[in-house]
Amino acid sequence: MPFISQCREAFHRASVSLLILGALIVTSAGGVHADSTYLYRDSLRIPISPMTPTLVLKVSSDKAKYSPSDPIKITFTVKNDGKAPQELNFSTAQKFDLEIRRGASLKSPLEWQWSHDKMFAQMLTNISMKPGQTITFSETFKPGSIKKKGDVLPISPGTYLIVATLTTMPKTARMHTTASFIVK
Repeated sequence: MPFISQCREAFHRASVSLLILGALIVTSAGGVHADSTYLYRDSLRIPISPMTPTLVLKVSSDKAKYSPSDPIKITFTVKNDGKAPQELNFSTAQKFDLEIRRGASLKSPLEWQWSHDKMFAQMLTNISMKPGQTITFSETFKPGSIKKKGDVLPISPGTYLIVATLTTMPKTARMHTTASFIVK
């Protein structure tokens, strides 16, 4: 097999991981690496078609504004927007996680985490997603269910960020998406 065909085949095998990671660099002992435009080996540059992530993640709440006592329904969808099947691999029975952060940043204080009080079976699992397939996860956060040091705390007025994470393995490859809502 000619070198260019070998490189394209190796690149194709690695592309699923690259798409999930969103990273476009591959290295190997042979000195082969890629960016979004070319596959490189030593001084040889091979054009490739541009890659775009095929998994589309979306999180939303049922309303944009809430009162402090309103339940907040959160919907997290994962869609295979590509033309090829996608294999999602998990190291536990957990497939996703949800967080609510007070403020508009991923570094804002964590107020609630869906998985905080849950246990998940330690087992390798996977989900095969056909092209166009969508998986939906839904949970309802009930204000007053936040517990800190044994006290139940109500959700206070302000801006909040929902962070939805697809808990694929490895942990460094996990994709997330965000949405915000306001408590008046």
